[in-house]
Amino acid sequence: LSQEPTLIPTAVPTISQNPSLRPTSSPSVSQTPTIKSSIPSVSQEPTTIPTALPTMSKTPSIRPTSSPSVSQKPTIKTASPTISDIPTSVPTISISDVPSIMPTISNLPIALPSLGICNVTAQQRCDAIQQRIINANITSETDLQNAPQSTALDWICNVDELSVCPDDTFCSLEQRYVMAVLYYSSNGGTWDNCAEASSGSDCEPINVGEPGYNPGPDGARRWLDPVDECEWYGLRCLPDDKCIRVIQLGKFYI
Repeated sequence: LSQEPTLIPTAVPTISQNPSLRPTSSPSVSQTPTIKSSIPSVSQEPTTIPTALPTMSKTPSIRPTSSPSVSQKPTIKTASPTISDIPTSVPTISISDVPSIMPTISNLPIALPSLGICNVTAQQRCDAIQQRIINANITSETDLQNAPQSTALDWICNVDELSVCPDDTFCSLEQRYVMAVLYYSSNGGTWDNCAEASSGSDCEPINVGEPGYNPGPDGARRWLDPVDECEWYGLRCLPDDKCIRVIQLGKFYI
C-alpha cells in the first residue's frame, strides 16, 4: 500500500487479501461526487421498437371517443319485418301489374234496339217519312220546323195509330200528311162536325148524292181517326187508287 493517498481513483477498487492492521478512522469518500443528469438522454435516430407496450384498462372509459367505432361485421337484417301498432301518417300504395279482378264475360247476347213499326226504330221511321216529304217538294225542311207542318208530322210519327210506313204509296203517305196539315191549319179542333174524337163535336154523314158523300160501310168518320183518310168526313176517293178526288167541308167543297 502506498503511504500517501492518490487523488485519482483507481478504475477498479483493489481488495487486499489481508486485512489492514490499522482500521481507518472514517470511511473514504470520493472527492468527486457522482452527478445525476437532470435531462434524459434523447436518441438522435428514431427507434422502430416501441419503448413501452400499450396499457389496456379493464374499466371502460366514461367519455366517448371522438370518432364512432365501426364494426367489421356486416349487420344482418331480420327475416321478418317488424309491425308497428301505430299506423303511419301516409298510407303506402302498392301498384300491381296484374289486375285483381278478371272481367266477366256474359254468355247472353247484348240486347239490340227493338224494331217497331215498318221493321225500323221509331226514330228511323220518322226520319225517313220526313225526308220523303221533303223530296216530294210538298213541304220544305224549313217549314217542317214550324206549325202546322211540324204538328202534322209529329201526329203521323207519334200519334196516328194507322202507322203508315216510309215506303207506302203516295196516296197513303203524302196524301195523309197533306190532310193533317189542312186540318191543323184550319183549326180542325173547333169544327162543329166530325172533328177529332177529343173535340166532342157531332159527326153527321153527308147525304147521298152530295159531293162529299162517303159510301163507306160506316158512313163518315172523324178526321184523324185511325182509318184510311178516304173515310174521313167530306173526302171522296176513287175505289181503285184510294186517291182523294173531292173535298167538301160544310157548304163548300173542292
